[in-house]
Amino acid sequence: MERSLARHTPSGHRHLHALTHFRLVFHCFAREAEDPGRRISEEPLVDDLRPSSGFHFNAVASAIADALPSLQYCFLTNSARVVETKIAHADILVECWCESRAWRVVPQAPIGDNGIDHPEAMTAADTRGLHVETSENGSPECSKQ
Repeated sequence: MERSLARHTPSGHRHLHALTHFRLVFHCFAREAEDPGRRISEEPLVDDLRPSSGFHFNAVASAIADALPSLQYCFLTNSARVVETKIAHADILVECWCESRAWRVVPQAPIGDNGIDHPEAMTAADTRGLHVETSENGSPECSKQ
């Protein structure tokens, strides 16, 4: 999923070239079908977004930073609520998460070039993670049953 996102998202946002701050939220609300072929928690999309699967925050942030040359800060959130319906009209929470990360984008110039303010002198941007206390932790949604 991250590879696909890195390939397609930046080109779709070229008109946003003057942005300095960008926040992208991936949220999945997954409910099991009445007659599921497999448990909802085993669905490939749910697995791709699950924190334990190694969702590649850094790869997504780098792709966004490279596509938006004026970007100074990038914020990403990955959250989900996965529920099963065991009895009519009663959802049972199976899994829930909310992870956020933040980066300060540092433009890179070629080695030996001090003209970092000139767009033609810039190479790929470097993303530097912000301190943990700057990123959001937890979600009120996850505590609701």
